[in-house]
Amino acid sequence: MRICLVAHGFPPVERTGVEGYTRSLAEALTQAGHRVEVFVPRRDPVLADLALRREERDGYAINWLTHNVAPETPRQALVMPDVTRAFAAFLERERPEIVHFQHLLKLGLGLVEAAEERGIPCLYTAHDYFSVCHRYTLLRPDLTHCDVRGDARACARCDLALSHLNEQPGLGDYHMGAFESQLAPEAWQRLGGILADRLEEHGLAGERFEGLAGERRELDRMRAETFARFQLVLAPSRYILGELERGGLPRERLALHSFGFRCADLVRLAPPAPRAGRPLRFAFLGGIAKHKGVHVLLEAFSRVPRGAELSVFGYSSDKVYVEAMRARCGAVGAVWRGPYEREALPAILAEVDVVVVPSIWVENRPLVIHEAFAAHRPVLVSRIGALPESVREGEDGLTFAPGDPEDLARVMRRLVEEPGLYAHLVEGVRPVRTVEAEAAELVTRYEGLVAAARSRRAAGELPSSLREPLARHQELAALPSRELFMRVLTGLDDLREDWAGELGPADALELLALGLGEGSEAQDRLREARNEIAWLRTKKEELDEGREELMTLFEDLDRLLNETQRSARQKEEHLESAGDYVRKKEAEVLEAHARLRELEGAIASKDRHIRQVEGQLQEAGRYIRHKEQEYRDVETELQRAAAHVRAKEQELTRARQQHDAAEGVLREAKSGAELGTRQVASVGLTALETQARLLNRFLRPILVALHRTVRAEGEPALPAENAPFAELLGALRQALSALEAVERELEWRRPMEGELAEARAELAWRREKMVQLVARTQRTPLRLLLALTGVPAELAAWQVPADQGKEVRP
Repeated sequence: MRICLVAHGFPPVERTGVEGYTRSLAEALTQAGHRVEVFVPRRDPVLADLALRREERDGYAINWLTHNVAPETPRQALVMPDVTRAFAAFLERERPEIVHFQHLLKLGLGLVEAAEERGIPCLYTAHDYFSVCHRYTLLRPDLTHCDVRGDARACARCDLALSHLNEQPGLGDYHMGAFESQLAPEAWQRLGGILADRLEEHGLAGERFEGLAGERRELDRMRAETFARFQLVLAPSRYILGELERGGLPRERLALHSFGFRCADLVRLAPPAPRAGRPLRFAFLGGIAKHKGVHVLLEAFSRVPRGAELSVFGYSSDKVYVEAMRARCGAVGAVWRGPYEREALPAILAEVDVVVVPSIWVENRPLVIHEAFAAHRPVLVSRIGALPESVREGEDGLTFAPGDPEDLARVMRRLVEEPGLYAHLVEGVRPVRTVEAEAAELVTRYEGLVAAARSRRAAGELPSSLREPLARHQELAALPSRELFMRVLTGLDDLREDWAGELGPADALELLALGLGEGSEAQDRLREARNEIAWLRTKKEELDEGREELMTLFEDLDRLLNETQRSARQKEEHLESAGDYVRKKEAEVLEAHARLRELEGAIASKDRHIRQVEGQLQEAGRYIRHKEQEYRDVETELQRAAAHVRAKEQELTRARQQHDAAEGVLREAKSGAELGTRQVASVGLTALETQARLLNRFLRPILVALHRTVRAEGEPALPAENAPFAELLGALRQALSALEAVERELEWRRPMEGELAEARAELAWRREKMVQLVARTQRTPLRLLLALTGVPAELAAWQVPADQGKEVRP
């Protein structure tokens, strides 16, 4: 059979699931003896847009259509007339017997009609939900699930949300949507408001949105009509079969069809060997896209203890997400392995124990699951969509809650820690269906569809004599142009050889020239026959079309009028919206410039303030260091004063003892006064000498202490041990004067009042004692005894403050 496979990408340009499946199917059909032409778009800046290049590969051909212009509106994503014309030319050239569509993304809906117009039967394999929703993953732009079907207003809100995402910087080729962490708070709130139908809050309600909803309703109708043209739609899982039926596809044209897989090289791999103490090796393989849930897997792996490894293999054009996942791999200890070719898959799986499919969208039947099973590797999958149909819980894999890193981590920990679980799952893996078996089943379906199409084209009303020539004509008309041309040339050459045997080579060529050359009778009759056939066909078409021409004209005029009015309104809205947008942006730019100038002034002011604060801080630092030194000096002085006070207390104790001894002597002297005059004189003299010695003994320690405390540089030294009493008193007077100077100094040092208060009290006490001592020297007979020494006069010269003199009693 001549088979055409249509997909939205093909290796090595695109390397995800649908593309890999299409390549495997093309190879299997070719090996089964069929002629396969693959039609796919690709971007190639070297070639002009819509250039078609044919590449022979492994027995089949790839027809690359260059498509460098990305659609800018939802309508342009579905209606691509230039691509449709290129596909129609391809069909005229290759004339396939059947067209098997794998996807219509990047190609448009018109390809199906182009094949139908040429009587070529078409079927479609639903790898996702594009046949019932333009968001073919059923994820909204905020990556939440959508359960709405056939609601044009809800779908229009998704279109609006995508337009909003297209305006956000830094997203790149964001694929199906964006995470909250990728948007500014205001942008995320606006996205949520659009999807939650709070359009009034964002100025999006009104005629503009109604126009978008009407446009989406029309596009959904076109998509539904296109998929109704397919003679057969294959659903690889029961889940997607139910969704297609729920989306409006007729049940009689739906069929459950299991994928086959290219797995001969994978089956040869040995089952994983016992772990023997090594870590369990997990891996992700496939498209690195948000809806594939790589971020969920990495977050789960960060919660798995030692005993596990993780490798990430895959490819994506969402560079922002890829770089984020690459960085996250390094943060959690996983290994980023990057893109891989299908040929490397056996070597990759040989180093893998478990494959993880953490998808957050309602998956269909990912090829990687069955590739892992073919290599005897168990699989962990999200419990969502058709994934539970592929994995038998507890038999050849485990399931977990979609989008839940903790539940996935729990399952991974089970495999690491639970004895015997991994070996049990490996034993439970069953053989997978091969792509060769699927290709054989598909060929049976192809033949049935082709036979049905031929029966529909059969002209039952024609005479039986014309049916065989018509079938022969249809067979020849179905041949590719190059093959038909080769047949004509070969037939002419055979005819020339046959005639040459009877007429000779020259006559045979002349006869061919007369029969086929311009101006020959044969050519004239052929031309007349063609003209007659063309005239009859024209008349028939005129009769067939004349009855509906007027209605068609009115319908066209009405549709044209409506489209013109709608286009005019849309243009007016676009112009008004563009004007508002430009004015808004101009105001924002002016505001930004003003704000920038304010910020520059504020920054300059802050710089000056910072310099002032820095100067003040330096000055404060110097002041603090100065005060710290002063505080240390005061502490030293206080320590010295405290030591001095303790020394004075000891000296006063000794002075009390000496004073008590002197009072005893005086009492003895008083009692001796009753003796005779001589005895009195003798005793008086003796007492005087004794008193001098006692006073010397009493006053000298005080004088030594005072002299040690208040002696200044250059003052005379302390009198000798046996110096006269008068000299001792003179030194005492000088010490008292110095003590007064010390008192004045203490008065000057008021910050130390608290610590010096005790010292002043001590000095007052000493002064009082000295006053009392002076008073005693004035009493008889001690005054008479001391009169000869000159001590009373020296003591009298010592002035006592008036406020303390009042307290002295003689």
